Amino acid sequence: MKKFVTLGLLIVLLTGLVGGCIGGGPDTTIADELEERPQLSMLVDALTSAGLYDVFGEEGDYTLLAPSNDALESLDERYASDPALLEQILTYHVLEGSYSASKISQSQTLATLQGEDIEVNAAGSLSIGGASVTEQDIECTNGTLHVIDAVLVPPSIEETYIDYTFEDGAGREVTIGKVPERVVSLASSATEVMFAIGAGEKVVGVDKYSTYPEEVASLPNLGSGSSLDMEKLIELEPDLVVIWYFYGDAIENIEQRGINVMAINPASVSDIYDEIGLFGTILGFEENAQEVIGDMQARISEITDYVDTIPVEDRPTVFYETSQPFKSLNADTFTGELIEMAGGINIAADEESRYPVLSSEWIIQEDPDVIVVLSYGASVEEIKARSGWDQISAVANDRVYAVESDMVTSNPRLVLGLEQLAKWFYPEYFE
Repeated sequence: MKKFVTLGLLIVLLTGLVGGCIGGGPDTTIADELEERPQLSMLVDALTSAGLYDVFGEEGDYTLLAPSNDALESLDERYASDPALLEQILTYHVLEGSYSASKISQSQTLATLQGEDIEVNAAGSLSIGGASVTEQDIECTNGTLHVIDAVLVPPSIEETYIDYTFEDGAGREVTIGKVPERVVSLASSATEVMFAIGAGEKVVGVDKYSTYPEEVASLPNLGSGSSLDMEKLIELEPDLVVIWYFYGDAIENIEQRGINVMAINPASVSDIYDEIGLFGTILGFEENAQEVIGDMQARISEITDYVDTIPVEDRPTVFYETSQPFKSLNADTFTGELIEMAGGINIAADEESRYPVLSSEWIIQEDPDVIVVLSYGASVEEIKARSGWDQISAVANDRVYAVESDMVTSNPRLVLGLEQLAKWFYPEYFE
């Protein structure tokens, strides 16, 4: 946040901000007027705490929008206890030049010494930045004083100090007080999401599984949640670490060092939408996040809208093999959901185990129309060469395919995987 005036310069600028208003005549300073008004005693304390009060007793020509005691009582403790923040907030209440209520009402915005503008609403009763003016046009030798019923917080501070609490993927309550600026990602899904929404510049370190986009190659590698380089992590001074939910020991160890940790556990496409939205909120990229979600939803709808027109009995049966021979997945998995969304009938969908190991004989008996294997598992040629598999329709019709694992897991690129599956399942429709 840019400060347009240092404390020293502010003292010079506000040398006459505090002139003389007692008794209604411009013969006292703003400081004197504040002292004479019990309802502004907390403002005197706040100005003193921020090191600004004395300048209101000097010469100058300024306008002070003075929050009442009732208004200051509601000020967030984080702001009230931080002199630097308090100074920024209070200088946001100071205008260069003496502004009467009439002059203010003729303006749409007011330029403040803090550097950010305040919006004015003169429709009906005068409102400045959402605060009502309860006492106006108190003329002083060094400016004008208006009493308002709320504390005005600069937009940049409101956007930075979000105080956002949520339940993370491990079921923990996590509070983000300030928008993180240095994030270590120990979860590839989170890494991709942050870069997808334009927050990649905040990522200062990643785990060894974060390989996309290519920019992450230049970032420090901290191993993984199970073999974490804690010393390197501490050196990076992150204000947030993102990690998979199942690394409980690592979560505890990081927390013990006073570092905020959030765990993720996206288990469905809907969860990915939520994850993208969450990162948008806590990192200050909400608009970008919603654009990413909207694009994903539109592309997915193109596929599911078509699939909905296909009778279940006309949809292709699919055998999906993971990196281990004959090991598949059921409907309760992320990839299982993608197969269904793309219009395939997963032959292992009803298996009790999420990742069942099937027999070769049973797969042959099920005679899948399509076989999809992870790219780092068995090769397409090896699949076709298995004993008895030449009887399977997928092999006989040359419908055996390898898919990149990163396109069928919990990251924004799942759309690419879904589109690829749809092309393999319905080549006559999806080119």
